[in-house]
Amino acid sequence: MTVPAKVLSMDSKTTARALPLGALDLDFVFDPTVTGMSVACALVRSGAYEVDLKRPMSEWRTWKSGVRAPVYCDCRTLIAQPEHRAQVGRAFTEAVASLFPDAEVIAGVATAGVPWASIVAQELKLPLVYVRNDPKQHGTGRLVEGPLPRNKRTLIIDDLVASGESVVRVAQRLRQETGAIPIGIQSIVNWGFPHMREVLGTMRYHSLTSYPQILSSALFDGLVDAAGFTSLMHFYKNPLEHSWPLPPTGTEA
Repeated sequence: MTVPAKVLSMDSKTTARALPLGALDLDFVFDPTVTGMSVACALVRSGAYEVDLKRPMSEWRTWKSGVRAPVYCDCRTLIAQPEHRAQVGRAFTEAVASLFPDAEVIAGVATAGVPWASIVAQELKLPLVYVRNDPKQHGTGRLVEGPLPRNKRTLIIDDLVASGESVVRVAQRLRQETGAIPIGIQSIVNWGFPHMREVLGTMRYHSLTSYPQILSSALFDGLVDAAGFTSLMHFYKNPLEHSWPLPPTGTEA
């Protein structure tokens, strides 16, 4: 589909501004909501979303999937900055209250999902548990930490969902150890990769913002230009098979 010539971007006070991007022939659906753009702005301005298309390939970031790119997102950066932490925490709480009103328990994915799960559980006055990557080596040896009555509708919270494999394992561990009923996944961002949608299957998932919104915020703040925006839009469509232009002269391949 074609993206409209103007895409909304929001600053930290959610002030709408028009960005003349031109029409991009890309098959994605993009909803420039106030909340989504505000969270995107928080990611960019906190430094959590890092992009430098002029960076030499030898200095590119390696993603968990093994992809190497001049762009990286580390949502942990947000928790060290009170203003951005509060902003994203409010967005999380509002999203969960609206989209998952039947949640009886909040489950954070260790470690990056735990701070956000704690905020949501506190604000909504719900029980909180978190799920370890590996069993505890002493004591109970459990993966799920926090006493949890069985058969409770449980919402999984993580910061970023890429492949979806981690949160699927968390859902399995919750079922196995507590008999929990996972009702969905709420994250700050997911990249919407086809593999993720395949892995998550029928599980409900929602993110506060999306990569088109993050890239719009990066464009507005001058981290990328219009050509870089277009290049990154194509990259996110299929990172594993994306072909980058040759690096500038004098850089390492």
